[in-house]
Amino acid sequence: MRLEDLKNQAPPEKLYHYTSQEGVIGILSKKEFWASKIHYMNDSREYALALDLAKQDLTQRIGKESSKKERERIEVLREEINSIELVNICVCSFSVDGNKLSQWRGYTSGGAGFSIGFSSEELSLIAEKYEFEFFPCVYDEDVQRALVGELIEDLLATDFNTIPGYVDRSRPRTMRVLPMGGDFAKRLARLAPLLKDSSFKDEEEWRLVSSYINHKKLKHRPGSSMIIPYFPFQLERDGMFSCIKEIIIGPTPHPDLSKYSISTLLGASEVSESPKVRASKIPFRHW
Repeated sequence: MRLEDLKNQAPPEKLYHYTSQEGVIGILSKKEFWASKIHYMNDSREYALALDLAKQDLTQRIGKESSKKERERIEVLREEINSIELVNICVCSFSVDGNKLSQWRGYTSGGAGFSIGFSSEELSLIAEKYEFEFFPCVYDEDVQRALVGELIEDLLATDFNTIPGYVDRSRPRTMRVLPMGGDFAKRLARLAPLLKDSSFKDEEEWRLVSSYINHKKLKHRPGSSMIIPYFPFQLERDGMFSCIKEIIIGPTPHPDLSKYSISTLLGASEVSESPKVRASKIPFRHW
């Protein structure tokens, strides 16, 4: 399997984004999403899994390769893994199921959470403007290894004799055997958000993943323990704010009042088509 195969998979008609009260207010009032840089997302393993798989693959290749030149080419890739934190790839997360207990537990700390149902088709059209694309997350380890392996194979199969290299400062008057090694870090950073531990399989997550973003285009917000870089993209298209189709209110002791307040927020936000608003009936109490 290749990354292109994942990109060609059509997302469900509707995808849900779980968020807090602050999150839903921000999305509706500003008509924009905040796509966080992958390294700063809640789960510290969000990108480390892909890095580990790449290191394992490259280490095995070096051990099996008899050609010194080929070992050097592989080593260049292995060294580039260390620079992935410099690559700005930003992500928005979505779930297939908009009313899931495990998700409410994560987004209802002391108050109601919300699940915003988006038209995946409309969101895809908006995302094209910012060079974001939809991908399903991959939870199967064999498929994960295949994806990382294909990425590495693509680079190693390139005819580098036809492409200019760059100077290796540690070896004067020589050229790196793998030119543009940083391209590997960029491509691996884009694959990393899609590889998740199998324990998260029930989330059935899809993600909008950016291409490489220049650091000058990043914004910053306060996090619980550090400042978080993010990329904002507007949810309007051709002056219409119509990509939201449904809002589900998470477990709350005041479902009717919450439904009224979210409806007034929708009205104030001038949503082009009035989304359906309903309250979750999952018996989860956090108050």
